[in-house]
Amino acid sequence: MSPNFNLGFNTPSADTCDSCDTFVLRLKDSADDVEKSPFKEKYTSHLQDADMRYKLKKIDKEKSRNSPAKTKVIMLDLGKCLPTPYLTNNQSYYCLKLWTLNLTIYDATTKKSYCMVWDEFVAERVGHEIASALLKWAEMVLANSTVEHLIIWSDNCPTQNRNVMMMMSYLWLIKTCPNSKTVEHKFLLKEHTHNEADHVHGGVIQRSLKRQSTMEICTPWDRQQRIRST
Repeated sequence: MSPNFNLGFNTPSADTCDSCDTFVLRLKDSADDVEKSPFKEKYTSHLQDADMRYKLKKIDKEKSRNSPAKTKVIMLDLGKCLPTPYLTNNQSYYCLKLWTLNLTIYDATTKKSYCMVWDEFVAERVGHEIASALLKWAEMVLANSTVEHLIIWSDNCPTQNRNVMMMMSYLWLIKTCPNSKTVEHKFLLKEHTHNEADHVHGGVIQRSLKRQSTMEICTPWDRQQRIRST
């Protein structure tokens, strides 16, 4: 008698890419192969670009695991805003709430996750905050390590990751971490930005929060404790 593992499969609940959707619609609307040809080429190139960046990320991860003392690879991703207090009542759901923010830093070299949590009363969610969170992580992890090369993978949001604040933070990181020599920030293709940090806050943390009863999360501190316990 074969065992019953109670397995199930479904389509991933992720946002689709605007560019991919546009190409698919253009291909459907095209009358013949001649009209489809330029869209098909662009669509193929778009997918190849996204796939190439994922492969480069994988190569970086393998490289860092082969020499963990010298190279470290991390993924950055800011999770969706978390409402405080946590309520499901219809009326109160649409009332103004205090939003809690969580920047997840996934260390692909050691497979450890770090969550930098703050609320909108303390700070916003732009370059200054992301840079500050990254430097706080570096202070905890890199300051006394032998790591010389840091590789960062993230999405290409300009206000959060592609800005002068992040560039200046890298200079400060190299200055304050004696062994650090280089920082490389690499970007996944727009709208094809799923990485390991997504799995942490979009999977592990969200599943934990769904099991939480309403009104058990009333303050940002409660959010922090819940994330810490996952």
